[in-house]
Amino acid sequence: MAIEDTAVDGHNYQILFGGSETDISGQSNKVSLAPSKAINDVTPFGVEWKAKMSGLKDWKGSLQIFYNEEADEAMLLLWAAFIGSSESALKLSPKGGSVGDYQWSGNVHVGEVSHESSPDGGAVAVSVNFEGTGTLSFAAISA
Repeated sequence: MAIEDTAVDGHNYQILFGGSETDISGQSNKVSLAPSKAINDVTPFGVEWKAKMSGLKDWKGSLQIFYNEEADEAMLLLWAAFIGSSESALKLSPKGGSVGDYQWSGNVHVGEVSHESSPDGGAVAVSVNFEGTGTLSFAAISA
């Protein structure tokens, strides 16, 4: 099997958030996702080379959206997730969310919401950091 060397165009990214799976892609301009896992040292005494084993997995990320007073549903949705104590669903699809495209999905807790603006009249940006709870799935969209 050959690996394609073409990149995916970033403007096709789909971001679905919350139980109603609201598409907030149109107000977002940046997304990051960082899965990780612990690598534990299991080296016994008396050997020359370290031995390691895979440990617990974790994931976190961030979203940046433009604040817009006329269409602020993304901000309201993310703020409600921050204020509340329950987890929120998150689905990220780099190719736009069509059937057959791959997506990452899981539940998150929103841990930080920060606002940025500048005196030169630029757009007000809202950055949201989240941490995953439970499994981060990576699978093809079926329907």
